[in-house]
Amino acid sequence: MVEKGFPFQTIDVDYLQGQTYEPDFVRLNPACEIPVLKVGSPPEETVICGSQEIIDYLDRFAHRGTDAEARPAVDAFRRRCMTVPVSEISLGVTRDAHLLELADFSQMFRTRLASRVNRVSVINEKIAAHPELREAYQQKLARVLHSEDQISTPARLRGLLDGLVLFLDEVDLLLRNNSNGNPLPQQGESWLFGAEFTNADMILACILARVDLLGLAGKYWDETERIFLADYYRRLKKRPSFMQQCVPHSSFA
Repeated sequence: MVEKGFPFQTIDVDYLQGQTYEPDFVRLNPACEIPVLKVGSPPEETVICGSQEIIDYLDRFAHRGTDAEARPAVDAFRRRCMTVPVSEISLGVTRDAHLLELADFSQMFRTRLASRVNRVSVINEKIAAHPELREAYQQKLARVLHSEDQISTPARLRGLLDGLVLFLDEVDLLLRNNSNGNPLPQQGESWLFGAEFTNADMILACILARVDLLGLAGKYWDETERIFLADYYRRLKKRPSFMQQCVPHSSFA
């Protein structure tokens, strides 16, 4: 919303305390997930759920859209980003004693993690208390159990992290190819697909912010490894939209 220049009001919904499982929220979004965008007022209210869906909706009204020539590549990269299991990696890292020792978490973040509700227990309680929403809760429970299974062993978590490394390698190579032979892009010269900061950059920004929040940015990019990605993230952190949204609101489901 900030990047596209739309005015909005933010209502914080606390993942960690299970607020996405409250009946009023589930009626708004049966997927029990954020973000959710509400436009207008009843009875003319429109509700759009999911980051990708919200981006596509806003593009219908944005004064500046993605260049037609770049759109296929931008859309393909967005689809690639959606294959990165960000939530599972987040949960796995915060539960792995070895990775927790390596990660540079703030004390506030550690305290927040310790207060997280048990998702399975909470959802089962909601199923019993709100039978009219049983289908939505059961579908969310199935996704939660699948997510838990993906990080059920250290080997499975390592597999997800290896996949993240491959993704970051792809990003670094893309940025390198866009550098026109320069050792590093000059500040503000180039994003993923040229001078325009596209929807692909917006989705990537959220992924990189999460990796940084988990204390793993220094492990995956710096001045000697994935240097184009490191330079990209340095410039990204200076964008007003990133400073306003990605930094203060980094959390996970």
